[in-house]
Amino acid sequence: MIAPLFAAAVLLGVALSSRAAENAAAPDIKVQRQQWQHLALPQQADDALPEISAKINELGRQGWELVTVADDRPGTLRAGKTYYFKRPL
Repeated sequence: MIAPLFAAAVLLGVALSSRAAENAAAPDIKVQRQQWQHLALPQQADDALPEISAKINELGRQGWELVTVADDRPGTLRAGKTYYFKRPL
C-alpha cells in the first residue's frame, strides 16, 4: 500500500516541478494595443462629387482608411456628410 502512494507522490512531484519550470521559462510578453489617429472630413455644401473623391483618394495615399460616412442633417434636403478616417500611429 505504501509503494503505490509513494509512486503517486513522486509522479505528482515530477509533474508539478516540470510545470513550474515551464512557467519560469516563459517570457513576460506584453500585448500592445494598436493606437489610431482619427480624422473627420466634413463635406461642404458646394463640394462636388469629383472634389470629394479626389480628397478621399489623397487621404488614402497618405495611409488613411475610410471608416464610415455620417449624414449630418438626416431628414432634410440639405447636403451634408462627414467622412471619418483612421490610420495607425
